Amino acid sequence: MGIVITSGESVPIISEVFSKLKSILPENAFNGNSPAVGPSTFITDDSHVERESLGIVWPDACLLLCIFHYLQAWWRWLWGKENAIEKDRIPIMNCIKRLLYSESQEEFDKMYKDKSENESSPFLYYENALKRLQDAHQRRSEWAITFRQHELTRGNHTNNFAESGIRIIKDQIFERTKAFNPVQMFQFFTTTFELYYERRLLDLAHNRISPSIAKHFYRSKELQGAVAIHLTANYYLVKYEGEDGRAYHVDADLGMCTCPIGINGQPCKHQHFVASHFSLNLPNLAPIHSKSGRQLLALIAVGKHRIQSLEFYCSLHEQFLPEGLDSSAVNPDDLDINEAVISDPGPDESGTSKADPDESGLKDAGECDVKEASINESELNDPDEPRIYLEQAITSVKATLKDIFIDIESRLDPNNLDTNFFNGIVKFTERYQKLTKMEPATPQLASAFHNFDNKTGQLTNMLLPSFQDIY
Repeated sequence: MGIVITSGESVPIISEVFSKLKSILPENAFNGNSPAVGPSTFITDDSHVERESLGIVWPDACLLLCIFHYLQAWWRWLWGKENAIEKDRIPIMNCIKRLLYSESQEEFDKMYKDKSENESSPFLYYENALKRLQDAHQRRSEWAITFRQHELTRGNHTNNFAESGIRIIKDQIFERTKAFNPVQMFQFFTTTFELYYERRLLDLAHNRISPSIAKHFYRSKELQGAVAIHLTANYYLVKYEGEDGRAYHVDADLGMCTCPIGINGQPCKHQHFVASHFSLNLPNLAPIHSKSGRQLLALIAVGKHRIQSLEFYCSLHEQFLPEGLDSSAVNPDDLDINEAVISDPGPDESGTSKADPDESGLKDAGECDVKEASINESELNDPDEPRIYLEQAITSVKATLKDIFIDIESRLDPNNLDTNFFNGIVKFTERYQKLTKMEPATPQLASAFHNFDNKTGQLTNMLLPSFQDIY
């Protein structure tokens, strides 16, 4: 993101701003197109200065209009007193909407001919409205959705991302304060603004997502009775079980699906399902479905010198291996924000997945899904080393637990007893016994231990002292 403070908004000034931005971008910017070529598509409101400046700096880009602002401009024009549109505002607006959302170019042309020539059309009662419609027809490829189907818009027909970014600046950064001098604005943009996005990225990297936001990232739960099949390198099949037998193909490299929503690259539930099931990083989804993707978000937020090791970003359902034993681990110095680093080695010649460890190995330690771990046993110096490491970790934890219970018993001295502490221990034993009676008990206990002392965060700080260094 580039931020420029200017004294005006003329074409020469904005063109120079875009040129300066282009000069500081890396060669792999804009998804590998390079700064000279620029993005393939821009979506803006109907600002002459902005669109002309973009055309000067990136002449090969396709300039589309935001459909929200386009409809808003029509609505304001209809209510303008100088335009004298009194009784037919809603019929005219409905005509524009139907043109905008036409499903085919043939339907668009037929509807336009009817509205511009039919005597019952409301446009024929107002000369200025008919003139505006004719001018809009000349620019139909910029605002009508049916004319942009060949563009990879990924379902975006508005500039809502830019609008939400401005709202964040006003609400979260400037806190709705109206007056700032240039020095103050510079300080807020380089400190508070930077810190805000850093924390939001770390929230995703650490899987701290509020329920209201999580529904946009974990849509794979919407699929009931579906299975995902890995066909070829980056090609997957999502098939529904049942009488209809619906099936959709997902291209993980392009981030596209054959369903009506994902056909133009828009994120759909089938892409979410594949990304979640195979721990993949798709180009149009937030990379939160794999540990390497979460590490990548932390890299963007704080830089390669402050990110944690790969195992720090493992979820409870992912394979855990010490550093150097996980074939999906990546050196932070080699991380590229444009690359997805999760891969599945696939089955070997015997039909057995290369990711399957020994039956007596890590599979017994928590029943994790080893098919998504992508372990290449040929890269391990000792096939038994992961199990040895796990046994050592368990022995260490058992010794720590003994020390903890010895400390608790020492505090239960009748001659010097803290009643609050005693009551807390009683509550702990009661709740522990209650959880062990649930079926299954292990996930309930795991959740309770992970949330232990969550209000103060003292246990988290004790177990992960380097976690606070991120902030």
